[in-house]
Amino acid sequence: MRIEGKVWKDGKFWVAALPVLEFSTQALKASEVEMMMVDAVRTAMDDSRLQVKFLKASQDVWVLEFEEAKDFVVFFLKQLRLQQGLSIEEVARRLGFRSRASYFQYEVGRREPSIGQFESIVKAMSQDAWKALKVAA
Repeated sequence: MRIEGKVWKDGKFWVAALPVLEFSTQALKASEVEMMMVDAVRTAMDDSRLQVKFLKASQDVWVLEFEEAKDFVVFFLKQLRLQQGLSIEEVARRLGFRSRASYFQYEVGRREPSIGQFESIVKAMSQDAWKALKVAA
């Protein structure tokens, strides 16, 4: 699964970003952008072995590609929740879950949501994120 990203030069730095998550990193050289994004994602997920790539898809489009769909879901849900400033309890409440553990199972990868469940979870955190999400299998 993939998340659309972009890369640009800002002064002396190259910036790599995933706009839908407001997630970004920077590098001194264009050749380091891919490595820096992969490192930032692995750090955010606390998993140095995570199978992820940041690739140039076209002139203006880059993609963050996860080998496993589950890893994409875990990364996306956690980063979106943090970006929105929400607690696990708040997301669970918005979804109508009785306990935070019900939602937390998705965020740590113990349960995989269906596409419909994933849409509901994302929309509970941010309608705009769902509209802006550009994902390719």
